[in-house]
Amino acid sequence: VSLWRFPTVQEIAENATEELLRDNDVAKFGYRAKFVVEAARQLQTLGGEEWLESLKTNDRVEVSDALIQLPGVGRKVAACIALLSLRQHDEIPVDTHVWQFTQKHYLPQLRGKSLTDRVFASIGDHYRKLFGPYAGWAHNLLFAADLREFRHRLEPRPNTKRHSDDVGASDKKVGLGHSKPSTPKTLCKGEQTK
Repeated sequence: VSLWRFPTVQEIAENATEELLRDNDVAKFGYRAKFVVEAARQLQTLGGEEWLESLKTNDRVEVSDALIQLPGVGRKVAACIALLSLRQHDEIPVDTHVWQFTQKHYLPQLRGKSLTDRVFASIGDHYRKLFGPYAGWAHNLLFAADLREFRHRLEPRPNTKRHSDDVGASDKKVGLGHSKPSTPKTLCKGEQTK
């Protein structure tokens, strides 16, 4: 197994070319290669990694607004960067998948609407209201739980009894044991088992 260190912003800005990143057998950035090179160069003019680090102290909206000024960075990518790298724990990345499960489970009134900046913000506001200051991480769990390859992990488990020496033991049953498969909505609403 070969391990590679990810290059710094400076290394990308000074050495990478669109062709190298697009056509390289390791990188394989495809159409994104152009944006990676341009964004790295623009980041260097803004102050490089120090500028990125400074965003950690800004509020969520300022961070995303700053990031979307970079080439190839839209609302969703900015939200991902803010959540995963810049301590914006309440940022909500909305892609097609999140858009679909949000309409299905949380905001059916959005069906038929376009995902504009205003709707993007309203979806984030909805999740922040539901899940508070760590809404972005709750959103990530919902995202993963709704993916086909993870759904089997949410299937109900048979109820099991506690051992008699457990605190509060009796005939109480624990486990997921729902009578129907749980959806992200029921899991997040705190459905209780009986």
